[in-house]
Amino acid sequence: MVKQRTENKMGKRILAGICCIGLLTAAGCSQNQEEPDPQELYQAAVEKNGELTDLDMTMGTKMTLEQAGETVDIDMNVDMLMSGYNTSDLQYQMETTTSLLGQNIEMTAFYTDGYYYMETSGQKLKYPYDLEAITEQVENSMGGTVSSEAMTELTAEKEGENTRLTFTGDPEKMTNYTKEILSNMQTGTETADFTIEKAGGSYLINPDGYYIESNVDMDLLMNISGSEVSVNTKMTSTLKDPGKKVEITLPEDLSSYTEVSQDLLG
Repeated sequence: MVKQRTENKMGKRILAGICCIGLLTAAGCSQNQEEPDPQELYQAAVEKNGELTDLDMTMGTKMTLEQAGETVDIDMNVDMLMSGYNTSDLQYQMETTTSLLGQNIEMTAFYTDGYYYMETSGQKLKYPYDLEAITEQVENSMGGTVSSEAMTELTAEKEGENTRLTFTGDPEKMTNYTKEILSNMQTGTETADFTIEKAGGSYLINPDGYYIESNVDMDLLMNISGSEVSVNTKMTSTLKDPGKKVEITLPEDLSSYTEVSQDLLG
């Protein structure tokens, strides 16, 4: 009987000890697992994505132009595979579909060994492209990241195992930032007269710290041939399996592409 009472007391003490340990652990977790600063989380994700050498991405841009009560929709969807990014052995393939006024314009492009290859409207063309220049163009066209300096507000919220960062953009800074990107891309639109009136969006960060989805929504006011045009632009991008090796299969008929001067393509 004494032995049983002793065992019962020991059992209660052990149980109490386990409970105490559990409470202390929970308290410790609540103190140590503070929500990360959204700004730090964002910067870390941008840096981590920037270190990737292989990417499997889909990107979409939807623009709605409105003038004098009439609207025009422009949709562009891109599927991109890339290997050797940030290295001297960059290769990528890109499938682009642009929808405008009921017509679809499709283009397939490749980059390898210092040449940019493109096939569109039945034409196969190629031209030499400097590695540094093509890398910069790719960086600016991949859906991009918004400069943290252009954000007036950035909040974080758990979304399953991921974290959703939602931001509001400063219109003036977003305008300057966008014009700078256009200038770096050398698309001929770097002098375009436009002003961003409203901007915002979100980034979805996975448990490994990569942002696997980006969304940017902007309202712009453009001056086209002396007339003001309101433009709503929605840009999305999705990154699949960050960190996974990407295999690119180049077409066997690259030798059939006609070499031209890049200047002829504008």
